[in-house]
Amino acid sequence: MKSGNPHPDIERFTDMRAILAIAIVTVFAPAIASAADAWPTKPIRLIVPQAPGSNSDIVSRIIAGKLSDLLGQQMVIDNRTGATGMIGVEMAAHAAANGYTLLAGSVVTHAQLPITYKKLPYDPVKDFAPISILYLTDVLLGVHPSLPVKTVKEFIAYAKSKPNELNYASAGTGSVAHLAGVMLISMTGITSTHVPYKGGAANILAVAAGESQWLAAPLGSTIGQVRAGRIRALAVGGSERSSFMPELPTLSEAGVPGYQFYTWNGLMAPAGTPRAVIDTLHAAVLKAVKLPEVREQYAAAGMEVRSSATPEEFGTFIAQEQAKMRRLAASGGLKPE
Repeated sequence: MKSGNPHPDIERFTDMRAILAIAIVTVFAPAIASAADAWPTKPIRLIVPQAPGSNSDIVSRIIAGKLSDLLGQQMVIDNRTGATGMIGVEMAAHAAANGYTLLAGSVVTHAQLPITYKKLPYDPVKDFAPISILYLTDVLLGVHPSLPVKTVKEFIAYAKSKPNELNYASAGTGSVAHLAGVMLISMTGITSTHVPYKGGAANILAVAAGESQWLAAPLGSTIGQVRAGRIRALAVGGSERSSFMPELPTLSEAGVPGYQFYTWNGLMAPAGTPRAVIDTLHAAVLKAVKLPEVREQYAAAGMEVRSSATPEEFGTFIAQEQAKMRRLAASGGLKPE
C-alpha cells in the first residue's frame, strides 16, 4: 500500500492557496499598517449613556472638544439614554473595535448596575478596554439646616438618639447616594430610613425642603443647595479634602475612619480596539486634562480633574470599585433584580 496524499491535486491546490495568502499579506501589509498608524481618519463617536446636562455629559463634552483638537478629527457626542444607561453601554459594547466608537463609562454603568441587576446586556469587564478616568467627585454628607448638628460626630450621636426616625434620601435603590448612605450606616452603627426618589435632583431637593433629613450625594450635584443655605454640609467622602470646599473635613478625619465614596466617569473603548489606538487616546487625555481651560471648566461644574497613569491603572480602579459595590450591596441587603 502506497503512503502519502491520495489526492495530489488537492495538495497542490493547498500549496497554491498558501502561496497566494502570503503574497496578499506581503502586498497589503504596508497599507494595513499605514492605515492603523494614520488613525483617526474620520470623526469619532463618543457614546454618553446619560442625558444632556448630566455630569457625565458635561465632562464628556469638555474632553471631547480638546481631544478633537489634539487628534485632528471631530469627536461627536452621542447621548443614548434609557434603562439607567444600559442602552448606550450595550451599543458601545457591540460597536466595531476600530477606535471610531468610544464610551463614557461611569460608576453607574460599570460598578452600580452590575450589583443592581442579575443580568446586563453587556459585560462591564470583558466588553471594554479602559483608557483613562476623566473625573472624580466626592460624595457630600449633608443635612437639612433644621437638624441641631454641625459636625459629623454630632450627626452620628443625634441619629443614634433617634433610631429610624431620620430619613436619608437617595436617587433610587442601588444608586450612588443609596450605597454611599449604606456605607455610612454600616460604618457608624446608626439606623435610618432609606427614601428612594426618582433621580439625582429629586433627592437633593427633598433634603433642601426638609422632606428628608440627610443624604450622601455627589458634591457637584449638591453644592448649589449648600451654597444657597438649604443644605448644611458636614463632610466630604473622599480620601482628601475637596478643592471646592476645603473648609470641610473628610468623613474619615471627622469621625468615620476609612470612609471613601465618590462618583466617577472614564473613557473606554470596545474590547479588541488596537492597543496603538488605546495608547494614542490615553496620551491625548493626559494632555487635555492639563490644559488650564479644561481645569476651569471642570471646576465650574464642581468636578475634580483626574486621569490614569496607564490604561491598566484605570482597569484596576474599576475592579476595586466593583468589589466595593458588591460589599455594600451585601451589607445593605440589596438583591439584584
